[in-house]
Amino acid sequence: MTICAIYKQADSIWMISDSRLTVGQSPIDVGVKISALPYKIFGPTEPDGRTRKVYSEGRIGFCFAGSSLTAYAIKESISEIIANIQTTIEEEILSFTHLNEIIFNAYSHLTKEIGTLLGSNNITQIVTCGKLAQDKSPHVFRLTCRLDGMFDSSEIFFEENHYEIFGSASSRVDPEKCATLGGVIHEVNRIACDSSATDVGPPLQIGHLSPSGGFRCLGQLIIDSTGVKHARVGLDLQLLNSVRSGMFNPLIEYLELSK
Repeated sequence: MTICAIYKQADSIWMISDSRLTVGQSPIDVGVKISALPYKIFGPTEPDGRTRKVYSEGRIGFCFAGSSLTAYAIKESISEIIANIQTTIEEEILSFTHLNEIIFNAYSHLTKEIGTLLGSNNITQIVTCGKLAQDKSPHVFRLTCRLDGMFDSSEIFFEENHYEIFGSASSRVDPEKCATLGGVIHEVNRIACDSSATDVGPPLQIGHLSPSGGFRCLGQLIIDSTGVKHARVGLDLQLLNSVRSGMFNPLIEYLELSK
């Protein structure tokens, strides 16, 4: 129950999603569907038995459409694993492709485990993106589970200014409005803000994988008749400033989409 878009712009990858979850029969717009997951990959232990060379570190992009229970179980499981992980792969050939294999193994295993209780209701699609220090260009993978129980991890090969959209609301997208990144963002936002829709809802979530390989999440600056909100999924980040001993200012960028 979602809409998620992946867009390639030069050597950057963008992820755009809505925020709706369905709990029982009730919708609630607090679902974190796009995340930046830190990773740190070490090489073999040095002869002194104590030190290890860091081969690559940074953040990868993670988004999903489908069962939030399955997606969150996978995300929480892999986030602890890839935060500190050691490899025997030679540093020169290390790639995000290898890191994605770990995520895919967790995806297939946990989907099977949860499926024993929920059946087909546990199915979710996951998209990962990343660029390790050794990669010449970013990689994007889609992880899927078919109704027959077969799993697949397929790399999405983008052309310049190419996009892919998936999720329950993907059929409502007008391709003629998606010629640019701004067009894709506004089209996903239009669908997410449609009050007649039950499967999607605002605010928008946006993630960006930069050419240098770092992934970050952006907030949405919402300006409407009720005022100004600094939204990150279900939170107005201005509310975090109500701390008696001082102030906190989340250092994230905001995208403005005025209604």
